[in-house]
Order: sequence, then C-alpha cells, then structure tokens
Amino acid sequence: MEFATGLLFAFAYITFGLTLRLPLTLVYTSLFLVIGIIDLEYGLILDKITFPAAVTAILIGFFVPPPALIQFQSPWIGLVNSLTGAVIGAVFILIPYLLALVIYKKEAMGQGDIKMAALIGLVVGARLVLVSLLIGALLGGLVAVSLLMLKAKGRKDPLPFGSFLAVSTIITLFYGTEILDWYLGWYGF
Repeated sequence: MEFATGLLFAFAYITFGLTLRLPLTLVYTSLFLVIGIIDLEYGLILDKITFPAAVTAILIGFFVPPPALIQFQSPWIGLVNSLTGAVIGAVFILIPYLLALVIYKKEAMGQGDIKMAALIGLVVGARLVLVSLLIGALLGGLVAVSLLMLKAKGRKDPLPFGSFLAVSTIITLFYGTEILDWYLGWYGF
C-alpha cells in the first residue's frame, strides 16, 4: 500500500504540479486507497471512515469546487454541486440494492457501497459521479467475468465492489473530466 501511495503521489505531482488540485488529490487518493484496501481484505466499508470523510468533503466542497465544476462563482455552488453528486451517487447504487432485496430477498451489495457512492459524489461532484460509478461497475464486471472464466470464484461468491469504486474514483480524480468530455464528444456535445 505504501508503494502504491507513493506512486500515486508522484503521479499527482507530475499531473497537477503545485496547484490547489494537488493537495486535494493527495488527500482523496489516500482516503480511497484506505477504503479500497479495507474492503478488499475484510469486505467492509467502515462508517468511521466514510462519515468523517463525508463531512470533510462537504467542507472542502464549500471552499473548493469539485474538479469538473465549470463555473465556480460562489461557495454555495460548489457545495450544492457536491451535495447533488452525493444524492446522485447514493441513488445510483440504492436502486440495484433495493431491487435485489425485492427480487432475491437478500442484499446483492452492502449498505457501505451506498454510503461510499454518496461520498464519491461529494468528492467529484454531480458532473463526474456517474463517470466514477460506471468505471467501477465496468472494472468490477471485468474482474468478475475473468474470475468466473478462470474458475477462481463461483457465481455466488462475493466481490468487494467498494474496492472497484475506490480505483474508479482515483481514476476519476485524475482523468474524470477528460473521460466525460471524450464520451460526450461522441454525441457532439
């Protein structure tokens, strides 16, 4: 973990230089690395990490806009963008969670994933939260299919979705705006 953190810190410095995005990226990268590793090892996304991180992200969102916020005219716009991102993220994960409860009568993912999706929305904002969640779903799907094909896991074996969300959020912190612009460019936006 220390090696990965060091590499990401060096990459953040190379990418952002000595700008305001550098310390924010370092803090958020560290946070999501910790969440991802804990979920990978223990299958848990801890409230004692996500709740203080969410409060911190709200405060940061008030003073510093999320990365993809186009116009930042007042602190309230950044805060509203972060809170909107949190709602979008939570609802995006809450829907399959509830569908699994109704259809299969059991949880397909943990409630920590919902809280983590809200945290991701607070960190990256309304414009990039779906980018992060979709990248996480794609990564998780690719790994799941690979593990099934290699017979390393069965269909009913759990996978730590929070770990994929952590990786996708780190990718989004670095390249989210570019990924979204590339995608929207396909449709002429």
